[in-house]
Amino acid sequence: GSTVNVAASFGIARSVDAVDSVELLRNADLAMYSAKASGGSRVVTYDPAMHEETAHRLRIQDGLRRALEDSSFELHYQPIVSLPSGNVVGAEALLRWEDTKLGRMFPDVFIPIAEGSGISAEIDEWVVREACSQLRKWWDSGVDIKQVSVNISRRQLSSGLAAVVRRALDDNQLPARALCVEVTESAVVSDAEQAREALEEIRAMGICVALDDFGTGHSSLSYLVRLPVDQLKIDRSFVLPITEDSNGTAIVQAIVDLAHVMQLKVVVEGVETREQCLMLRELGVDSFQGYLFGRPAPLAQIS
Repeated sequence: GSTVNVAASFGIARSVDAVDSVELLRNADLAMYSAKASGGSRVVTYDPAMHEETAHRLRIQDGLRRALEDSSFELHYQPIVSLPSGNVVGAEALLRWEDTKLGRMFPDVFIPIAEGSGISAEIDEWVVREACSQLRKWWDSGVDIKQVSVNISRRQLSSGLAAVVRRALDDNQLPARALCVEVTESAVVSDAEQAREALEEIRAMGICVALDDFGTGHSSLSYLVRLPVDQLKIDRSFVLPITEDSNGTAIVQAIVDLAHVMQLKVVVEGVETREQCLMLRELGVDSFQGYLFGRPAPLAQIS
C-alpha cells in the first residue's frame, strides 16, 4: 500500500582498461562509488584517475592514523577579541597537520576524509584534550584567556561527547565555562535530533555552545531555533559586503538583532580591516575574530 522510490548509481568499466576480470570489476566499482559521491542517481564511466584518487585517499587515511599515534597534529590559535576594551576573551583552536610523507595537508582536504573513514571522533577527542591542556598552561603562567573554542565534527555529536569534554576538563582542573564547543549547521544536519541531545547534555554542564559559519547553510534559522546554543558566529562571507553596499550591512544588522533578541552573543569572523571592525561594532557585534587581531598561529609564535 505504499510507494517506494528506488534510485540507482551505475559504474561502467571497459575491458580495454583492465588486465583481467578482477580489475574490470574493481574499476566498475570505483566508477559506481564516484557516481554515489557525486550525488547518486547517475552513470559514471571509469577513468584511470579514479584509481589514483582512491589511492591518495588511502594514503591520507594512513597518515591520519599515524598522526594520532605519534601526536603529530598541531593546534594553531586565533584570538577572539572584545571591543572597545580590546581584551582577548578567548582563542579558537584550529587543527593543522604536516605529514612526513604527504607534506602539509589542509583541513578542507583531510577533515572530510577523516569523517568518511570514521576516525574524526578520535581526532576531535585529541583536539579537545590538547586545547584544554594548553589553556591550563596559559592560566598557570598568568595568561588571561578566559576560554578556548574547539570545533566538533558530526561524528562526535553523539551521546559520547559529554564524557569526552568532561574528562578533558577534569584532567586539567578547568571549569566548564573554560570550554566552548563550536558546531556547524552541516555537522548537525545528518541527525539533528541526536546532535541536539548531545549539545543539550554538554550545555547543561555549563559548557558554551556556538553555532559556527552561521548563514552559509540551507536552513540556518530553523536550526538556530532548535539547537541549544549560546553564541552565533557570523561567517566571514558576510563581512566584506558591509563596506561595499547597504544590503550587506542590513543583513548583518538583522542577524545581530535576531541573535540578541534570542539572548545569544554574536562573534563575527574574518575581520581584516579597521573599517570593517568599526562598522561591525556599530551594528552591535559582541566579539571579533580575524586577521586584524591576529592570524592563527602555533604556540611558538604566540607571546
